[in-house]
Amino acid sequence: MVLHKLFSNSLIAFFLFSTNMLFAQDKASLLHNADAFFAKKKYTAALDLYEQVIALEATHTRAIYRAAICYLEVGILENAIEYLENVKQANDSTLKDFGFWYAKAAYYNQQFDTAQVYLKKTSFTHGKEAMLLLQNINNALNIQKNRKDYVVENLQEPINSNKAEFATLVGRDKKTLIFTRNKHDAKVHEDTGNANAEYEIVQSVLKNDNTWTEPTPINALENNKITTLQLTEDDHKLYLQQEGDLFFSDKVNGEWTKPAYLEGHIKQSSQKERGCFVYEYGKKMILVSNLNTKNGDFDLFEVSLRRDGTWGTPQPLTLLNSGEDETTPFVAEDGKTLYFSSKGHENIGGFDVFKAIYDEQTQTWGKPENMGMPINSVSDDTYFSLYDDMGYLVSQRTGGKGREDIYKVYLFSKVKLVGKVFNRAAKTVIANSKIRFTTNNLLIETSTNSNGEYEVLVPFKNPLQIKVLLQDKVVYEEHIELYIQHKKIHTISRNFYVDLDEKKKIILNSNNEGQVHLFGIVSDAKTLQPLLLPLQLADTLSSELKATSSDQNGYYSLYFVPNKGKYLVQLHKKGYLYFSKTLKVEQLASAELEVNIELKKIETGAKFSLHHIFFDTGSDILKATSFGELDRLFFFLKENSEVKIEISGHTDNVGNAQKNLLLSENRAKTVMFYLINKGIAKKRLTFKGFGDKQPIASNDDEIDGRELNRRIEILVLPN
Repeated sequence: MVLHKLFSNSLIAFFLFSTNMLFAQDKASLLHNADAFFAKKKYTAALDLYEQVIALEATHTRAIYRAAICYLEVGILENAIEYLENVKQANDSTLKDFGFWYAKAAYYNQQFDTAQVYLKKTSFTHGKEAMLLLQNINNALNIQKNRKDYVVENLQEPINSNKAEFATLVGRDKKTLIFTRNKHDAKVHEDTGNANAEYEIVQSVLKNDNTWTEPTPINALENNKITTLQLTEDDHKLYLQQEGDLFFSDKVNGEWTKPAYLEGHIKQSSQKERGCFVYEYGKKMILVSNLNTKNGDFDLFEVSLRRDGTWGTPQPLTLLNSGEDETTPFVAEDGKTLYFSSKGHENIGGFDVFKAIYDEQTQTWGKPENMGMPINSVSDDTYFSLYDDMGYLVSQRTGGKGREDIYKVYLFSKVKLVGKVFNRAAKTVIANSKIRFTTNNLLIETSTNSNGEYEVLVPFKNPLQIKVLLQDKVVYEEHIELYIQHKKIHTISRNFYVDLDEKKKIILNSNNEGQVHLFGIVSDAKTLQPLLLPLQLADTLSSELKATSSDQNGYYSLYFVPNKGKYLVQLHKKGYLYFSKTLKVEQLASAELEVNIELKKIETGAKFSLHHIFFDTGSDILKATSFGELDRLFFFLKENSEVKIEISGHTDNVGNAQKNLLLSENRAKTVMFYLINKGIAKKRLTFKGFGDKQPIASNDDEIDGRELNRRIEILVLPN
């Protein structure tokens, strides 16, 4: 018995020793290969291996440090600063150039004071890069003092995607966008440049509900290497660029002609042209070229149209050119204001947008002025265009969907809201009522005059919660979003109709024929207390949204005409689990559809499923139709910043069980990296695959069976 026990203990000890030796060998091999990739600046490949080392040894300081540098170099900036914070506590003097990399990470996360301190007090060997970084930090600190009261917002889907979007052109009606899109995903984890990039030129139109149509390719301009530059002559001429040459295309009978070379000196030049902007009724051009530049950098030139219709000799715009690249010129409608992007001048990082004013007396462009924050960021900011006080920008800043995204720019942050408050039943105005507007913890209050009229300045970027009060009693509540049109005076009319009856009544009139009336009560699942919050109805076929809000009694109501697609009821409230419910086709056959909603508070162990995340069959590659659901999950995590989650993948039972298990794990991992690339810290996320082991419905049928089992599930973890 004793011999048996000794023998067993010896086996266990040998097994543990062997296992530890295997782990040590694996770790050493992983680290060696990771360092080899790192030395070659193959940061994506290195990062994957360093993360595997960290999985084996969570406190491996050098692996964490090198992984932080990799995250920084591939653009996942929040993870970079988080990892560097971890190794900072170790105070390890062997970590080469820690001060430089920490300063760089702080700079990219716009912690300019911290970046300046670390860069100044630490010795490093990065020479020119470090000096340029210090200069950018100092410029950023100066420019930050005069931050502009502007609004810059990502255009989101369907304009932006996980591919790069750039070269934005705006139609004369300000409702048409023509732009260039990369044909392939602009993956953040990428060690290769854009030399082999392929493009397509697409077009989108702004709809009446202020959303954009799905971008569609302009087939006549199908060319993998050509990109857009300018749209002129009442949207009938396009200027284009391909591999250093300039072209144009005319719109004839509704179709774009085959691109042709610009004639004259531009065509004859052996130098490369990166862009142009034609103005003054087609007589002048601002050209981007490396013509006779000292370092081969791209500068701005002015070119005039000759009498024979060809372009003359480019003249350098010396005052606007720096020792770095200049690009993407745009001349405003006044013909006297030039916007362009430059890596030189007083710059805060990458390409910044600058403005120059034409002096009629000297007939020269004046000294460039940095457009400041938030138009400029620490990343590349290019293709700036402005129409009155609204415009567009292409930027690689954090928080975007792809490497380059299109942003809307507003040179103002507030609009004037005017209107009247009415008694709906009596059809009379209500004098001396109070109106409270709340957004992002900002409270604005106004009152109606004797004619029931009000006028107030309100911020427009975020949704407004509106309350109308009579004798300090709330008689009306609503959530609205303000749509801003292209015009100089931004005044929006909005009347409010108050029901003074004890019980709200909704009457279905003849105009509502054929519609479904969706209504119900929103409440807390435990206390059953009514909840006041916004609610959306999403049409999965057309991607259209209808929005309303529950009132102080938790009651909501809206009408819609159903189509053949699915509908999702979606709502969120800080502190509660994200909620999404699918309306079945048979439910939509009813004219009156009651859906009561009980929201569950966020607590450890709580779960919810995401059924509207889609992959190709047998693949872990996301379909574009998944991004709406994923972005709502991202918003849930941003709104509840302390929440940590496990992302689990589940499949149906079709196919090999082992392959399903691996597939479910890879799909969960894909969702995790989508969230990380959007800006969610990695420490808040884990992933796991369960294959077909945890079905929530029978696998015997597809509808309400296998389709429900194919899901991504979210589990709330302890903090």
